Amino acid sequence: AKNPGRILLLLATVFVALPVAGCVDTPPAQTKPNESAGEPSTGHHTITVTDATFQSEVLANKQLVLVDVWASWCGPCVRLAPIVEEIAATYEGRVTVAKLNADENVATMTRYDVTGLPTLLFIRDGRVLERETGYRTKQEIAAKLDALLASN
Repeated sequence: AKNPGRILLLLATVFVALPVAGCVDTPPAQTKPNESAGEPSTGHHTITVTDATFQSEVLANKQLVLVDVWASWCGPCVRLAPIVEEIAATYEGRVTVAKLNADENVATMTRYDVTGLPTLLFIRDGRVLERETGYRTKQEIAAKLDALLASN
């Protein structure tokens, strides 16, 4: 005999386990083995920002700033990390690339209405000029940066 109550309980359990801030996955990145494992690290060309440093490192910055909002549990965020590092190296001296851990910086997440991950914020003179949510290719991010740099 079938038990509809049992099925409903199972479905409710699945939905309760989902995180509030969704992880937006789009076509998978081409990754190398072990590249998607673990927490994205801040490389030599990116800076780490927090709720406490966001004002001084991002909003007061005179350059265009790309903020990568990420979480270690978000697969697309982890796949995007090496691309963000490559972008930081390519645009060094023209764009500041910052990484903001979503789980540790809730005030900034709330202030900028970040509801999906990864989110890329493009900020100049303290204003969000553009926002992208979900995995993006290096070419897509570079095109956005080039357009914003040309409009300065």
